[in-house]
Amino acid sequence: MNNKLLSLIQTDLNITFGLSSIMYNIKNKKKIFPMAMIVLALISLLPSYILMVRALDSFYDAFRQIGQQSYFLHIGFMSAQMIVLMLGMMYVMSKYYFSNDLPQLVPLPIKPSQIIGSKFVSLMISEYLTSLPVILPFVIIYGRAGNEGFSYWTMSLIAVVALPMLPLVVSSVLIMVFMKYTNIHGLPSNRINSIIAHKNAVWVGTDNGLARIKEEKIQTISSTEAKSPSNIKSLCASGDILWLGTESGIQFINTAMVD
Repeated sequence: MNNKLLSLIQTDLNITFGLSSIMYNIKNKKKIFPMAMIVLALISLLPSYILMVRALDSFYDAFRQIGQQSYFLHIGFMSAQMIVLMLGMMYVMSKYYFSNDLPQLVPLPIKPSQIIGSKFVSLMISEYLTSLPVILPFVIIYGRAGNEGFSYWTMSLIAVVALPMLPLVVSSVLIMVFMKYTNIHGLPSNRINSIIAHKNAVWVGTDNGLARIKEEKIQTISSTEAKSPSNIKSLCASGDILWLGTESGIQFINTAMVD
């Protein structure tokens, strides 16, 4: 794992969880009251969580009386996976489709795989934070009550680590299908043919026109502004000129003239 990927992961985690902001506020004694209220709110949830865990003990005893202890564990994993699936769709959309840092990251000398990889690591950490409080009580209660051996705890560890993967794959597929047939992100079309970073902006060529992403804003370049065709297959920049490769030929716009 290279330094760029590690730096991207650290940055993405800071953005996702606001770690730098929290440390800054604590160091400079700012916004202490809101942070204290958040901590107190989390602490207030502990009694309810403890009661839930104790209820799971009785739940396990009910399954043991009918000789179906394994169903107790199945319910735990199914519950955790359903939570990962539902939250995963929101996480995937926010990380890959509505991320505010992509216009800043794309022009940098960073591989796309590193950007995607850093966001995936941050996404997995978010999923673990939501799934572990659900699945761990099931695993611990089952192993403790059944006096399970080393093999059980080893396999359980592997299963817990792998738990978010399948729901995240399903979530990603569902979101890709949803985004393909909707246009809620503001681009002229969901079919993107070419992307290029030029003049502190990201230019996107689609089947239905040209768009510019700058300062977290998406601007559709209409035909009256840039004489852009409806079907852009490729983009190339030279100075202030942005060349557009289309099915009908090559066209260009002067990016300095675009407001």
